[in-house]
Amino acid sequence: MGVIVENKRHLYAIGVISLLVSAILTSISQVYYSNRVQAAHPFLFTGISFFLTTVFFQLITSKQKIEPCWKEARSSLWKLNGASILAFMGFYFALKYIEPAIVSSLEMGLGPLFALLLAIQQKKTSDKCTVGYCNWHICS
Repeated sequence: MGVIVENKRHLYAIGVISLLVSAILTSISQVYYSNRVQAAHPFLFTGISFFLTTVFFQLITSKQKIEPCWKEARSSLWKLNGASILAFMGFYFALKYIEPAIVSSLEMGLGPLFALLLAIQQKKTSDKCTVGYCNWHICS
């Protein structure tokens, strides 16, 4: 019984430390981004960010052995990219005109709320469809 309690305390400590490190790194990155966004227009910054992200993930997916079906996934990809663009543009515009601490507070508060709402919406539609590769039905 004592070993189980010690393991739970150890896991609890790891969780707390992970959250603290995440909060510190997020704060540092937002101050850095705020400094960079002040010097450049958010559209330019978003375009460069999306280009670098596209190159990074293209390199990763080029190593995969499974061939995705782009025609069936087109609708989902457009929705995902549109949502990503809106999120990044909102983040960069907020950093340009608001203090990084306020942006961080909004992000930490609204991010989990939107994730919860998305999970509820996804749960409602998960019984109707699945998303996958060529041999699966892709829901839009």
